Amino acid sequence: KSSGEAIDVLIRQEKIGILVAEHPSLSEPILKYLKSAHRNLQLFFCLDDSLPDAQWADDQAKLKPAGFTRDSDWVASLIPQIETYLKSHQLERIEKPTDPEAGFARIRPNLLLMASPLKGDVYIKLSDHKFVKLFAAGAEFSLPDYDKYVTKKNVEFLYLKKEDTPNFIERLQAKLMEAAQSGSMDEKSATETAVHLHQTVRELLHKIEPTDALTPLIKENTRLTLRVVGRNPKLKGLIEKLTLDPKSYISSHSVALGQLSCGLAAAMDWGSETTFHKLNLASFLHDITLENQTLARIHSLEELHARKAEFTQKEVSEYPLHPMRAADLARRFTEIPPDVDALILQHHELPDGSGFPRKLNAKQISPLGSLFIVAHELVHFIHEKGAEFEMKDFLERNSERYAVGQFRKIVLCLAKTGK
Repeated sequence: KSSGEAIDVLIRQEKIGILVAEHPSLSEPILKYLKSAHRNLQLFFCLDDSLPDAQWADDQAKLKPAGFTRDSDWVASLIPQIETYLKSHQLERIEKPTDPEAGFARIRPNLLLMASPLKGDVYIKLSDHKFVKLFAAGAEFSLPDYDKYVTKKNVEFLYLKKEDTPNFIERLQAKLMEAAQSGSMDEKSATETAVHLHQTVRELLHKIEPTDALTPLIKENTRLTLRVVGRNPKLKGLIEKLTLDPKSYISSHSVALGQLSCGLAAAMDWGSETTFHKLNLASFLHDITLENQTLARIHSLEELHARKAEFTQKEVSEYPLHPMRAADLARRFTEIPPDVDALILQHHELPDGSGFPRKLNAKQISPLGSLFIVAHELVHFIHEKGAEFEMKDFLERNSERYAVGQFRKIVLCLAKTGK
């Protein structure tokens, strides 16, 4: 937007009471307007490190800001100053939702970069009850913007109004398809994008009904996973490049499970396009109803009982039901194959019948379900061991447990191909 348009907004929007801006990045016309404007507009500045003290002293005397900071974490620094000002002057807050993020959906900036420009406004969250418009509808969120807010200021999420998410989904799907067709996305970028896409769908599922409006993003996530698997069809190569982020365990674990289960299916000579599609969808949705990242790492009811003091009573009581809830959610998407829900429902079952939620035994678990269970256990083990992971350790721990039916064949395949 031009300086003239910005000034026009300030003139027309008389209810704007606070302006947060970088300094000296503001253009000269805007500075002149701020110095001469006769209105109660309170200024808070994020000062550039290169700004000389003498120049700032002169500007400070003319602009009379209500607050400023030189801290690189300007959000954390300015929030207390703005809070103090609001309390002392009894000004109305920008947002006061009962739910801190009611009406908003969190969006990863790199996905916003792909989908921009959007038909809706883009917001930044200053505190639980403060959301400030960062970019107006139609404005471009560019690479310099990404660098400014993500690289330099460590902003993890930006926000859209809930009603603006359909346009975001449509734009993002189109851009992801373009990237897939051009072949411009490498394996690392494809994995990172898949993780962020999963996080976004998780967020949107909490904000909107799980209708087929989200199906395009789920399909694009599958394409991203198959791009990685297609370039690394060997199971060993997939394991070596597996990425797991403890801070976003649910999403990175889900993406890793999709990659590894497809690699294992290929090693078993079950690598049809249909099978890959089912495994990816099951991986994407199997833990999507969970919210607590630490709880998602729990792998058995025995472990849950031993660590129940770490979680709320509601989390402890609902955790054993999450396979059923995720399977139920999968059934609500008309374009997801009907047997994907069975894979999701079985991912915590064990061949001896000690798993959950239905305590199925090896004879009651489908062959693809058996593969999905072993892959799920393997991803968990890799995350647990980190750089110290060795396939022989996984086999030593689990060979006896999986020494029956299809499970035995899958473990023998791992022993041959995963060294």
